[in-house]
Amino acid sequence: MTYQSFILDRLVALCLKILNSA
Repeated sequence: MTYQSFILDRLVALCLKILNSA
């Protein structure tokens, strides 16, 4: 996995966490 895709994956996971807790 590349560094960029790792960052993207972290951002997506964070967004999903925020949406689920909203």
